Amino acid sequence: MNLEQLDDSLTGQDLTATDVLAAVGILLIGTVLAFLVGRLTRWYFGRPGRQSEQITKLIAQAARWLVQIVAIAWAISTLGLGVGWLTLVVGGVIIITVFAAKPLVESMAIGVVLSSRPAFGVGDDVEIGDHRGEVIEITGRSLLLRLRDGRRVHIPNRDVLEGTVTVYTIDRARRTELDVTIPYATDIDVAERVILDALRGPDAIVADPPPAVRAREFTEGVRLSVRFWHGSSIRDGNRALDQAIRAIKRALDAAGIGMAVPQIDVATVAPSSRQDP
Repeated sequence: MNLEQLDDSLTGQDLTATDVLAAVGILLIGTVLAFLVGRLTRWYFGRPGRQSEQITKLIAQAARWLVQIVAIAWAISTLGLGVGWLTLVVGGVIIITVFAAKPLVESMAIGVVLSSRPAFGVGDDVEIGDHRGEVIEITGRSLLLRLRDGRRVHIPNRDVLEGTVTVYTIDRARRTELDVTIPYATDIDVAERVILDALRGPDAIVADPPPAVRAREFTEGVRLSVRFWHGSSIRDGNRALDQAIRAIKRALDAAGIGMAVPQIDVATVAPSSRQDP
């Protein structure tokens, strides 16, 4: 645009250096006020009992945009520019804002999908990638997972939606398998009865479905796969596994059945008759 078109867009008043400085000052003050209004809005709506964290961020950002647009419009009017210029600048600000907020909007949309997804929710035990723990919050940007050691992990919603999620907390019992290897000389049927009797004692193991023992393969001995059922949570599974190992070990010891020991081949080298010089 040339200077004549610029003159046509003015209201007729002369543009001075004071007008330019005033416009710059208004923009600076508007930027500071937008920042302060955003912080104040986020503090107010972020207090306990009010909006969620993601909604609070969105409200605060909208308040900053509003103050900034008002400051830009005021600065434009100080320069004496017409409505066409004001519309152009405000439209540009809106376009920039839309592109800047696109990742936030996408993340919030994924958060809504996760919140409404029936597969799991807050309180469920899940495994996502290398992390396994309890879901304690699903925000607009991430899923908050509490691990068994007390740590908390924020997993981006996109990774959750595009990855594989294993849900442990279900309505029915969950099964765990435990390998027990007995010596070759042991009667498999006898070992099976001993193990099944041992699994009737622990309170963390449910009776229905009942435990089962299956012979799997020959290794250092005979590998038995012991299957038992328990509550669906990770805590229930860990507790049941601990009780099963203790009960099976005590029962096998009482029955005189040992565990197979890995065989170690030791190569014996005959001493050489050659003397080192």
